[in-house]
Formats: sequence, C-alpha cells, structure tokens
Amino acid sequence: MVYNDVYQKVIEDYKKTGSVKKTSQNVGTTLVRAQRILITEGLWSSPTSEIVVSLYSKGKTVAEIAEELFISEKTVQAYLPYTRKEKGYGGNDRTTDAIKSDDYRKRMHNAALSQVSKANMKMEQVHMTNEDKNKVIKFSSLQNENKKGEIEASLKEDNSEFTTEQLYASHMKKYPEVLKLNLSLDLKYLDGDDMDVLRKYSKVDQGVIREILVPADITLHALSYVILRAFGWQNSHLHKFYLPKDVFQMLTGGKNTVDKYNLVKYDGKFADWVKLCGLIFRYPCEDFDDLYWDDDYIEGHSFKTWLRKKYTGPYRYKGEWEHYKEANFAAYEDLIKYSLENKSIHDLQFEYQGGLDELLERIPLIELLIPRGIKKDPEIKEKINCLQKRQAEEMIDLSVIPVTHELFYSYDYGDGWKVRITLEDCYYTKLKSAEALERSHEEQINNLVVDRQRLSDILAFDMNNNMLGKAMSLKVATVVTKRRPVGLLVDGLNLMDDVGGIQGYVDFLKVIHGKDNTQKEDLKEWAKWMGWTGRMVKPENLL
Repeated sequence: MVYNDVYQKVIEDYKKTGSVKKTSQNVGTTLVRAQRILITEGLWSSPTSEIVVSLYSKGKTVAEIAEELFISEKTVQAYLPYTRKEKGYGGNDRTTDAIKSDDYRKRMHNAALSQVSKANMKMEQVHMTNEDKNKVIKFSSLQNENKKGEIEASLKEDNSEFTTEQLYASHMKKYPEVLKLNLSLDLKYLDGDDMDVLRKYSKVDQGVIREILVPADITLHALSYVILRAFGWQNSHLHKFYLPKDVFQMLTGGKNTVDKYNLVKYDGKFADWVKLCGLIFRYPCEDFDDLYWDDDYIEGHSFKTWLRKKYTGPYRYKGEWEHYKEANFAAYEDLIKYSLENKSIHDLQFEYQGGLDELLERIPLIELLIPRGIKKDPEIKEKINCLQKRQAEEMIDLSVIPVTHELFYSYDYGDGWKVRITLEDCYYTKLKSAEALERSHEEQINNLVVDRQRLSDILAFDMNNNMLGKAMSLKVATVVTKRRPVGLLVDGLNLMDDVGGIQGYVDFLKVIHGKDNTQKEDLKEWAKWMGWTGRMVKPENLL
C-alpha cells in the first residue's frame, strides 16, 4: 500500500527541501513515486502534470492521453494522482477471486495497450476458404495415394550406407514436416556475478533457452509470435530477423573489411542488395499498417490464446510490401532515382530505418535454415544468383534455399534483446498401416479432431531415418496434425518488456530478492502488470 511511512516521509521531507529529486533520495524511494505522492497531495505540479490530470478528470484513458500529448503511457501514469485504494483506504475486504480477476483484467488491458501498431486497426481473422480447403484435401489425397505403396518398404529401409547429408538431401525432396529449434538468448555481455544472479533467482542452468518443435512451413512472421510467447514478451516493440554477418556478406558480395571499431562493414554494393530485395531481404518501408497487418488483439481476451492463433497454421502473410514485385520495384526505384549504383550498403545503412539486413517474414523457416551438422552447399551463392534471375521473370514469389546454420531475432531495439535460432533436427512422419492412412484421410475431409489414439498411429523419424521414441513421436505427431508448435525444454524463467534488456532484468532480480521492502513490492507489482509471474513454465505449457 502507498499510504504508509514512505507516503508521510515524502510529504514531510518535501516541505523541507522543496525538491522532488532530493526528497526521493532522502526517503529512499523512486522519483516517480515521490512525484505521484506530491501530486496526490496537491503539493507539486508541472504544466504537463496539470494537463494530464485535467484530461484524466474528463474521462480520457491513459492511452488516449498518451496519444494526444505524444508521450508514453508510462509518462502519463507518472503524472496521475494515487487513487483511494492505492493509498490504502478500504479495499481490504476483497476476496481472493476478486483480486485475481482484477489482476487478469489489468494484464489483458496492458496487453491491449502495448501492441505494436501505428494505427489501432481491428481486422477480421483470416479463415480458410472452401476452395482452399478443397485444394488441401486434394493435395493430401494425392500424397496419401503416393504413400500407400511405400509404407511397408520404407519401414524396412536400410540406410546404413548413406551419410547424414545424403539422407537430409533425400528428406528435403520429401519436405520435412517438423523442425526442432533451439532458441537461445544472447547473454554474452553478462559477467560471472550476473550469471550467478540468473542461476540463483531465474532458475537458469545453461542459459535462457527454449527448445521447441514447429511445423516446417512456419513463416518467420508466425515464428515471431512463438518467440514472444516462449520468452514472455508481449509484442510491445519492433522486431526483425537477420542473418549472421558472414552470410549477409556472402550474399551481397561484401569482403568482410572492418571499420575503426573493428566491426565488420557491410561493404557489398547496394546494387547487389537490390537484386535480393523481395527475394530474401525486406524493403525497409515505414508502412507499419502493412507490416503489422494482424494487429487484431481485442482487449479482455486471453493474450496467450491470441498469440497461439498467430502461430498456428495454415501460415499466411498478408503484407503487400514483402512480395517481390512490390519490394524489388521500390528498391530499384531508389537505386535509379538517387544514383546509388556505386554506393555500398555501409554507406546507406543509416539512411533506411531498421537497416538493410532485415529478412522477409513471409519466408518459411525450412527455406532458410540448414540443420546443425549439415555442411553448407559450396554453390549457395551461384544458386541464389540463378534463383534471383528466375524470380525477376516470375509473377509469383519463388521459394528460396537454405543459406545459414543460424538466424537472429532482435526484439525491442531499446532493450536490445537478441535470440539465436538454430535448427537441431528435421522430422518426418509415416503412418503405421494403410488402414491408419485411410482413417487419417477420412478425418481430414470431415474436419474431425484427432485424438491421442489417432496420434499414436503416426511414426516419426529423424534426419538419419532413426525412429523416434513413443513420447517424442507423439509430440511430432501433435505438431503435424494440429499445425502448432510444441515445447520441449525450458531453461530459465520468462522475461518481460521494458525491464532494460538482460542487464536490467538482472538488476530487477537483485532488487526483488533484496532487503528494500518498499522497492521490492513496487517492482513486483509492476512486474505483475507486465505479465511476469516468477514461476517456471513447464515445457508442455510453454506454447
């Protein structure tokens, strides 16, 4: 509660010092808290606080005030007086259920306020048309017919004479159905003491890591929502996927020279990047309504359920700017209009918001990542060049080929979160018998829910054609039939937005486990508002 010794001490000290900053230091509380106490008591104000309070008294919401004054919602809240309940008057007779219900509403309200958007568009959910369903059923039927004659032979297949790479090449022709991903948070800037804090208070063993299974055709756009859910973020900030520097340089003709800070310069030609814009790289437009076309979260609904819909197949990307014809035309127009033929990417990287290394999010993950243990194709650059020439003649977007062993996901450019994504294995499935195959096909046509018994009809194999154990096969089968990711491993507690990146998160853990009860309670309340529970998530509940 706010109405305690700290509340009175702030009032008394301010009457002596006349300075909010000195008072907060003398009392040992936050500047914002001292400020709000003094605003509540009518002892301090500023032009901004007076406008905020005036608008709030007229019934405007925090979000509306922030938008009108062009300030953040946190800043608005910092200028609002405390309510009677916050000051400690009454409210103690509320039931546990009532408190939980109120907390839930607050979290969902915060989730609604925090969604990345330049305009709060409400868009209808995308449903599969009957025509699309018929295409899927027809395609599945053809697949099933082809598989019928192969089932018995393939189960007895001896692959001992093939290398892993040969088997992988064979599986790529079949198109792997499920991918095993390792998502690892970048902790390289933490020292030994910081790591000890994470191990002690955040239940970290090897690192902040998530291992998951995803459908092979999941797009980067859908994978972003998986990552948000897996690490506890709430889609409050911008993000991007990008390649390792050496791969980016290889694709764009860079020579890996370094600048005065010993950092690799993107010294490839802008003209070479233009050729790949719309094929691999995103044109850095500022049309947020297009890039974030699925800003359709409705306040009051479960945020986790909303996220799950975003990363459950079938996967589609509706943004127009990511398609080759639109993106490449815009990039080529820049090249000609501004005479950039001889400019390097390094010369222009600050001219474009977000840089030039951002990947297209419509691309399925299997088209970019090479599994761990598989060598890169030595002819990747030549094949990409051929693909680019073909794409220039086509009206539709072509599939690309895997170019890297790892991808990076950057979230919240201020906090600087960075996740490394690697592909650990690829899985494909077969049904135990022709009878099970026919039953599965009938269920597809009739849109029946596949139960656990039906899932046990599915056998799963890895890249080396080794049959997986029963438990793992069941997880792979779940991904295939339900078209959504499944969690395998969780190392470390979830994180939160606006905590100040990994270093800020470490400092947060130190405070809530420290001796200052006032700061501890304030931060715990804030963390709850941000959706942080402090409880370990079980892998089966991760997604």
